[in-house]
Amino acid sequence: MPRDDLFISTLGAETRAAFVEDGVLRRLVISRPDDQPRAGDIILGRVVKVAAQMDAAFVDLGSNRDGFLGLSEVKPEGGKDARIGDFLSEGDAVLVQVRAEPVGAKGAKLTAWPALPGRYLVFLPGQPGVRLSRKIEDTAERSLLTEAMNELATESATGADGWIVRSVAAGIGLDRITAEARRLQSLWSDVQTQRVAARAPERLSHGSDAVLAAVIEESGRTFTRAIADTPEKLAHIRHTLPDVAEQWEFHSGAKDLFDAYGVEEQIQALFSPRVPLPSGGVIEIAETAAVVAIDVDTASASGGGPEDSALRVNLEAAEAVARQIHLRDLAGHMIIDFVPMRRRDNRSRVVTVLRKALERDQRPVQVAGYTPFGLVELTRQRRERSLRRCLMTACPTCEGAGHIRSPETIAQEALRRVLVEARMGSGPVLKVTASPAVVAALRADPLAALSAVEKQLGTAVVLNEDAALPPEKFHVTPVRRGEGS
Repeated sequence: MPRDDLFISTLGAETRAAFVEDGVLRRLVISRPDDQPRAGDIILGRVVKVAAQMDAAFVDLGSNRDGFLGLSEVKPEGGKDARIGDFLSEGDAVLVQVRAEPVGAKGAKLTAWPALPGRYLVFLPGQPGVRLSRKIEDTAERSLLTEAMNELATESATGADGWIVRSVAAGIGLDRITAEARRLQSLWSDVQTQRVAARAPERLSHGSDAVLAAVIEESGRTFTRAIADTPEKLAHIRHTLPDVAEQWEFHSGAKDLFDAYGVEEQIQALFSPRVPLPSGGVIEIAETAAVVAIDVDTASASGGGPEDSALRVNLEAAEAVARQIHLRDLAGHMIIDFVPMRRRDNRSRVVTVLRKALERDQRPVQVAGYTPFGLVELTRQRRERSLRRCLMTACPTCEGAGHIRSPETIAQEALRRVLVEARMGSGPVLKVTASPAVVAALRADPLAALSAVEKQLGTAVVLNEDAALPPEKFHVTPVRRGEGS
């Protein structure tokens, strides 16, 4: 069986979680708090417009963009011939949950039917019924779980709440399931209490911690090791999901956690649009607001005839594309331009490999296959921002045509380097020299990272602007005697 490791690194208010299989990074989750709506947030919003022609409403969430609430996410199950105006009017306060985060000019997608996920269960307030994963095949187990969850459902104040029982719940015992059910019910009770005193628009509950949410999404896995570099984060995850890992470890070595286990180098590769293939071929990934375009090229691949060479590169690319979609959290409409092949059976083989590789994805993915123009189309459900949108910003030099890592991202990297240099004994006081934008991000300290590092070191970090440095470059050096800040 493959070895699954979970590495969790925290710096200030930023947490990064790396999911690693046999030493290979397969997923990266980054949590940075801000004022934007996040997937899973529960918000008391205010309806600002009812668009009858679209059967949708636009909801003020207290951010810079209104959210989108479609009819299908408002009407109860079986509500035929209903219109959005039957449920909402302008000015109404409405309780919503963020289904998908805002992207570009598009606001968050909302639902009026919240769902609170746990490792074993999903709690569905106001949506009666018990639904079991079809992967639970044992009849006796299904009956036991159904009976237990029906009892919990009838205990609710309205008797109108429901549950989804995940496949991982099979065989783990009713005590754990009941404990998680009580925790989810308590979370919903807190939301209801806050709602009474809230004034729309107001956020009532943040979605699950991004790391916890990702672990829950991978509910079928038990990690060989979960290693964190802060005891508080390790304790929090272990308390909430005690059986998700066989071993729990606190990392206190001189090297940065991600560097120590070879994760950081793999993360840096994700900033490049080019992904090399073993055969010498290459894939290029271009992410736009409307579509993700992926091009496959034979590049330096050689050997065999043109058809055989194209097939070999395309089969490698199909596996690599599935991994990159998951790693970079690409979503929405995607097109793949594989190397052209004349034989239909070869094209079918490539699509089959792609579909099989995407089966491991926890998000709904639909592969349409080859279009008449020779492109492969697919869609993947969007929930959070992609890795590029989270970590990068428009390049000022090319006026937005490309992207570089944002000043906040470079600032976090510089502070991680400060901690490494301090552990190596580089000097009692360290200086970060970077571009003005990066130094400004450090001084603003939006993630409280600089404060956390200075508290850990017991001394201030000296900041030095150098306008000649490129936006993504920085230096960490000891402060020489007599050198000021």
